[in-house]
Amino acid sequence: MDAFNLYNEVKQEYNNLLPNRNIMLVIFHLYQRIENKELDTTFTEDDILKSIRYVRKNDIKTEQTEQFNQTIRSLQKFFLWRDENKNVYSFRPYAEQLCGEIAKVLSDTFNPTEIEEDFKFILNKLDDEPFPKWYEYTFDTYRRKVSAQTSVLDRKVAKAILEFRAEINQNDDYDLSSLKNIVDILSGLGVQTRELNIAFRSSRQIEDWMINFQKEEKGIAYFKETTDVIQYFKGIRNKLQIIGRKIDGMKPKLDEYINNVNQQDFYRKFKLLLKYTLDNSQLTKGGEVCLPSNIYNECILPDKIQKFLIIKENWSLEQIPSQRTTKVIIPDTNKEASLLELRRCNEQTAMFKRIKLYLEDLEYQLNTSKEVDFSMYFFEIMEKEHGDINVAVRFASRAMEKYFKSKIHQVEIHQKEKVSYSLYPTIAVWKTTIYKRK
Repeated sequence: MDAFNLYNEVKQEYNNLLPNRNIMLVIFHLYQRIENKELDTTFTEDDILKSIRYVRKNDIKTEQTEQFNQTIRSLQKFFLWRDENKNVYSFRPYAEQLCGEIAKVLSDTFNPTEIEEDFKFILNKLDDEPFPKWYEYTFDTYRRKVSAQTSVLDRKVAKAILEFRAEINQNDDYDLSSLKNIVDILSGLGVQTRELNIAFRSSRQIEDWMINFQKEEKGIAYFKETTDVIQYFKGIRNKLQIIGRKIDGMKPKLDEYINNVNQQDFYRKFKLLLKYTLDNSQLTKGGEVCLPSNIYNECILPDKIQKFLIIKENWSLEQIPSQRTTKVIIPDTNKEASLLELRRCNEQTAMFKRIKLYLEDLEYQLNTSKEVDFSMYFFEIMEKEHGDINVAVRFASRAMEKYFKSKIHQVEIHQKEKVSYSLYPTIAVWKTTIYKRK
């Protein structure tokens, strides 16, 4: 038996699998009517003819019975079942899947919070399920979901850019509110992109799990699958970076263009006002210009009239009158408040210096022992700082930011295990270890 050849099979059945535009629109119209409960899951030939007439109402003026029947017959190969006894039709699985997937692509939205929850779910599943089952079912299902949501985000950015280009191609008919709305949309998408990046933090823990599993004897047999997982998450993060760069690259251009449009809009309106005034003003017998009735005859002056000093060319420096110097008012200062502010700044500077020393000490320990129990190191700093948790938290934030991004270090956080310290019984942190990668 010959092996299945997708290209050859599609080549033979292409016109039946992917009919022309009008025929495909008939299928989508039927699908939409079923979704709207206008039709049952089974329907008659008259129902199909109604959809055909709706799709082709602009290009068919007369009833073409034979052509309509031919369309229905062609759809029966892959899209429609026909019950010969009851003379009714229903969708084949291919038609349902195709319409359903396209509907999902066009209507789908993304939710960073949901993505983050899904990451935690599949991370926990790694400990509960054998890897082959996790890879085939849990990860594969999730892979499609994340890819779809990333695609939705990219499509929204592309749509916003196209709408902007369409708006500016209208020459003088600028709708400033629409342009500003597009800028707001891009700003919102930028925020959502950053939120999705934050949601992807857990993916690094999954990657670390895969790397460790590859080193185990039982993981060697699944090297291809674990590498696929690692490469998938790297690819998704790269796509998010590309989307972020698109947004960051477009927004300044949009802002600049809107500023230009604002100027052009002002000049355009000014010219219209001037033209209207000249066309509708009247000259009185006394030689005065009478403005149109809907324009007020008032002289609008600035609040402060600028005074100029006029100097003749042949004047000497001595003849130029000197300007009065304005009295400089020295504000009163609160010495006590100033001293408190100075003390606060000095204390903050000293704190940042101590945090820098703690980070250097942590780096030294990692270089010498290759591994540091970060949880206990956190409490050591608490003790050195006499229980000042603000310093310890600032240090932990700086350290996590540094070592999560590091390519030569790895951070392991065990969220099921908390570590406490006898001196500070009300404070507990997750068991955290930082070590050098081999």
